[in-house]
Amino acid sequence: MDDNKLQALQRYKLVKGPAKERPAQHVPGHGFSAESVKFFADLAVRKREEIDSQIAQDNSYKADHELDDLTRELRSEFARLNKILELREIAKQRSTKLSRRAAKAALKEAKKAGKKPKPINTPRRTKPSPQVLIPASKWIKKICWRCNAHFSIHVDWERPPSLCPACTKDINETHLPTAPERSTPVGWVHIVSGGAPGLGKRR
Repeated sequence: MDDNKLQALQRYKLVKGPAKERPAQHVPGHGFSAESVKFFADLAVRKREEIDSQIAQDNSYKADHELDDLTRELRSEFARLNKILELREIAKQRSTKLSRRAAKAALKEAKKAGKKPKPINTPRRTKPSPQVLIPASKWIKKICWRCNAHFSIHVDWERPPSLCPACTKDINETHLPTAPERSTPVGWVHIVSGGAPGLGKRR
């Protein structure tokens, strides 16, 4: 053998080691403790149950056309039963509410009947103040020629107005120089000496 092959063989022996130190070949199922075997057996049972429940859930969520006739009929019957039970619960709740309302109303009526009615105090009548009654026949309604407002005048008046009070007040406050009551205003100017320079005479 040449040197290269010898060196390769020595390296192989060093790596592989002697035959006595090699571990024995592992056989499945041998060499585990009883606790490990029990744990893995329980784990397998649990996994199988999970898979079965998942398959059952998948079947329950299938559409109606994917199921057989019996399962479809059972599903519709159970849905109908659930609806009936829900309606019964609702009816019970309504009846209890109605009975509570009736009981409350009866209690209120009993309380009202038990209470004594309070005496109603009649308000004292006050005597009306004496009013001076003016006979309507002595007052005449007229229309103002200026603003077409209605106003009343008395029959006994010697010079009854032809204007309403508002127009009469307006005309009296307005200056009319032609009126006989108005006189011509008189004014005078008095010139005195003195005053500030440049401003002329003071008046």
